[in-house]
Amino acid sequence: MILSQKRGESEEEDEEAFDALQESSNSENPDQSMSTIKGKRIPHPTSPTDQSYFEPIPKDANLSRMAFALNRMRPQDVQISGIAPTPLLPPTLKRPFHASLSSVSKTYEYRVSIGDFQDPTLRRSAWYIEGTREWNMEAIRKGCEMLQGTHDFSAFQGSAKGGGDRKKQKGGKSPTCTLFDVDFVPEEPPIDKIYFPGLQVEMFKFVIVGDRFLYKMSRMIVGALVALGSDRMDLETFERAIENGNWNIPETPDKRVQFKCAPPHGLVLESVQYDDIDFNWQPLRY
Repeated sequence: MILSQKRGESEEEDEEAFDALQESSNSENPDQSMSTIKGKRIPHPTSPTDQSYFEPIPKDANLSRMAFALNRMRPQDVQISGIAPTPLLPPTLKRPFHASLSSVSKTYEYRVSIGDFQDPTLRRSAWYIEGTREWNMEAIRKGCEMLQGTHDFSAFQGSAKGGGDRKKQKGGKSPTCTLFDVDFVPEEPPIDKIYFPGLQVEMFKFVIVGDRFLYKMSRMIVGALVALGSDRMDLETFERAIENGNWNIPETPDKRVQFKCAPPHGLVLESVQYDDIDFNWQPLRY
């Protein structure tokens, strides 16, 4: 947990982070200018003691005590396992630390299962691909290779949610992202020992590492790769979408290739990587 004592609205989608990584505009109040990130509606603290927009840290600024209290107030599906004050960035950057903007890469994992039936213990954490009993592994692996590198990922961007998001997508937000690695690996199902004899359930996960992601991009990628592996899409169509940035069908430009976007419940943000940022992690009390 990175302590950021901000008030007000929630963060924008990850797609805005890349374009917001610019110098702050000048202001009569230097502290306020340093707390401002272009493209963000709310300020961010420049240091643990920044009070330009923020309240002092409670518990006499004792983060260990604060984490202890929060862990007793949290819902059961949340656990605070680390806490640190806002890191200090070099003054030459002229911007505060931001959990998304300051990262160099993110790793997403998405779990899917195939087989004779859906594992009921995984219904909230894995996407069961109904009607598929085995994968076209060669097609999936080739698709993963095609995705790696720097591309225009417009074809893998989710539709805008409203008028405001449509304006943002048309307002010059870059659809270019770099994927450092895309992999597809098998996993052992957690209750394989109690399955009925002769029935089969297999677990797999997609691992996607990139510098930034557009809205719903990781889920759209998984949906397209599942279509490839289920023989519902061919590699030529997949490659054309990466090259052209859309799913238009050349013979009938008014129609698009149809496939299902992976549902959200199988997706996990596994880790966020930072470069040369010192996090002063505090000891936790349990």
